[in-house]
Amino acid sequence: MKESSASANIRRPEGAHSFLLTLAPLAAALAWPAMVSAQALPDMNAPGPPEDTALSAESSNPVVRSIDIKFRGQATVDRERILSNMRLKVGEPYTKEKEEDDLRALYNTGDLLDVQITAAPVSGGVKITVMAEARAGLGEIEFTGNTVFNSERLQLEISLKTGQSIDDTKLAKAKQDILDLYKSKGYPDVTVDYAVTRGSTPGFSRAVFTINEGGRGIIRDVIFEGGTSFSHGKLAGEIKSDNRNWLKFWDLKRRVDRTKIEADMKSIEQFYQNAGYLDARVLGVEPRRVDEDKVDLVFRIHEGPVYTVSGVGVVGNRLYQTEQLIPVFQLEAGQRFSLADMKTDLETIADYYGSRGYADANVVPRIDKLKDNQLNITYAIEEGRQFKVGKINISGNQKTREEVIRRELLIAPTDEYNTIKIRKSQNRLGTGNLDYFESVDFTPVASDLGPEYKDINIDVKEKATGTVQFGAGFSSIDNLVGFAEVSQRNFDITNWPSFTGAGQRFRMRIQAGTKRKDFIMSFTEPYFMGQRLAVGTDLFYTEKTYLSDYYDERDIGANINLRKPISDNTYATLTYTAQNVEIYDVDQGGTVQVQQGDFRSSDKGSGAYVDPKTRRRYPADEVYKSENGKYYRTSGGASPEIAQEEGKYFQSKLAAAWVFDNRNDLQAPTKGHKITFETDLSGTFLGGDVDTYSVNLSGQKYWKMPWNTVFSVQGEINTVDTAGGDSERVPIFEREFLGGANNLRGFDYRDVGPKDINGEPIGGNSAAWLTLEYTFPIFAKVRGAIFADAGFVNRDSWEFSTSDYNADVGFGIRVAIPHIGPIKLDYGIPVTTDEHNDGSGKFNFSMDYKF
Repeated sequence: MKESSASANIRRPEGAHSFLLTLAPLAAALAWPAMVSAQALPDMNAPGPPEDTALSAESSNPVVRSIDIKFRGQATVDRERILSNMRLKVGEPYTKEKEEDDLRALYNTGDLLDVQITAAPVSGGVKITVMAEARAGLGEIEFTGNTVFNSERLQLEISLKTGQSIDDTKLAKAKQDILDLYKSKGYPDVTVDYAVTRGSTPGFSRAVFTINEGGRGIIRDVIFEGGTSFSHGKLAGEIKSDNRNWLKFWDLKRRVDRTKIEADMKSIEQFYQNAGYLDARVLGVEPRRVDEDKVDLVFRIHEGPVYTVSGVGVVGNRLYQTEQLIPVFQLEAGQRFSLADMKTDLETIADYYGSRGYADANVVPRIDKLKDNQLNITYAIEEGRQFKVGKINISGNQKTREEVIRRELLIAPTDEYNTIKIRKSQNRLGTGNLDYFESVDFTPVASDLGPEYKDINIDVKEKATGTVQFGAGFSSIDNLVGFAEVSQRNFDITNWPSFTGAGQRFRMRIQAGTKRKDFIMSFTEPYFMGQRLAVGTDLFYTEKTYLSDYYDERDIGANINLRKPISDNTYATLTYTAQNVEIYDVDQGGTVQVQQGDFRSSDKGSGAYVDPKTRRRYPADEVYKSENGKYYRTSGGASPEIAQEEGKYFQSKLAAAWVFDNRNDLQAPTKGHKITFETDLSGTFLGGDVDTYSVNLSGQKYWKMPWNTVFSVQGEINTVDTAGGDSERVPIFEREFLGGANNLRGFDYRDVGPKDINGEPIGGNSAAWLTLEYTFPIFAKVRGAIFADAGFVNRDSWEFSTSDYNADVGFGIRVAIPHIGPIKLDYGIPVTTDEHNDGSGKFNFSMDYKF
């Protein structure tokens, strides 16, 4: 008896023989029942057993006894790869459904041009034969015409590798990768073509990429053609292509970048549309070559007319009144049209529905043009239906525990679906709270819990959260400092040896410099006992020799702190600190060597001498020259007010704070504000020998102004007093000081306020200061600043008289260096001084290089 078989084929028939190839699988399929019957195989199309039958329908099907893989032509695909993509397995039941799934799976791998699966009856089951025609394997990759990048560099840039099967999708992707590389380096005219030829090894192909690099595209100038309503400066301020990276002082050239150009086209169109030019379009951008290397970047603009809003309305809202959806329209009749205002209205309506469970609510603007360039705006609403949250599925977290992600969510299964809470949850998982992930995607999908539910799929992509840093810093306060630091934002103290995944915080830093030595080790558990309560501890050691010319200070101790969120933007803290504070090396007076320095006007022509230790200047009449040719001065030493501070103190302190913070960015805020109210208490009843208390109120407020400028107001008011016990005075390390880079920038560090008989700052018990600052962009990542500071330090507690205030004005530079932080350089000029300060200007400089 001749062997019967069944087969299927997923290759699309082509050419004259397509009709026969199309009929072949159909004929085989029709012949299958008869053939199976002739071999006494079970009828796979017969009705299945009742639901209460113990044996499944699949168990009555024939068993796969063997699977044979055959190839037409060269076998460039591994047989095991084919088997791994098949549901049909030796020893398991055969079904037509599995065969069809295997055909689709094998074709979808992209490795095969054609594939057929044949099932033939054998003793005890069926034999499966897979007849495959593999795509040509890639044996060689060649590049021609490339001079800017060598072939090894281009090979690293593309994802195409030898040994892979080859198809047009992979070749096109490799072509685009090469184009992107050249254009990112300033070659706008580059072209890339590819061809596939027979390789030197039978069955394998050669891919040849031909590159015409063209001339280099360095931007000489940016030109706007067709735009007459706005100045060149305003339009240039909206684009990135014209920005030089001034941080790369070795390469200040602006290169043509197609990605930036596409973004710039959208930015200019939005700028016009926000100003009322609804029809404005960028018709194209042309790199107009000036010479072999330089081009002018020409933006061709169609402005169109300016439109005014005639009226704004809402339709389609059956559940809620218009006044509920949007109490105040950003777009109003009679005002110039603004795309940004219209988007704000749309978001307001969508958020109203989304926060009440209407996940599918959709708002579409309808813009009707009327005569005289008038626009009638209608917000058309499709309300959809109300949903609850079904399952929340999390994927992509390889290191981070799932519980760490779930505890940041503001929604839970069975909650009313709320798009605002979902958006806030996404932000908390992103840069808002955790900052563990490069991307966080929330996708609502249909739920198997029922039509009234929506599941939420959360997919995260993790990034590095640990850092090891070595570096050096310099500031006008600390001078030169070197440091080493180890930190982990996603720490897990129980997960050896990686110590990652539990969302804890760990930091250890050691630094030493000319005026300070520090060690700090910190640990924080953000969810103590499963509650939204952060518990942390710090161990610290600090030596500070920059505080005074007459004494040094050493602090060693530890603290434990609690932080409890009250709302999205509000939290409270409680901190207990135990530390030993030592005031040591108090200047007892005597003869001190100095170095001859420079003359300056304030020395009244008598000359200036500098103490090499303190860098303090002294007039000539306080200095004498000895027989050995060196210069000395007679020092009376520290004043009694400072001398009495010498000694060791044990401070046991309890501090509490309430903080509201809705700034949009912690490092470079452009809007929002922060308010902090803090009080602390040190006392013998806590086991220490310092009896003081303090009260502090501080605030910051930021406004984003036109042209990417920012105006800010910052201020602080403090007082400290004795808290009974044996204390007769507030120790100097608890007093208030002003001056320097952090507040009054026209004065030396800590130099504003009461001074002793030597003119040395001794601090006060009450202080307040206020700063106004306006920053503006200069170049990419470089901003200018103008500022005004004012403040006072008074000797007594709760004394807030402004009779001895100091004030300055000045200007500065802000440079944001990625992964390092901001650099600040300010020059402050005193405009109002007390009797203890002069009116000369001061530079205040701080930076923090890491390498």
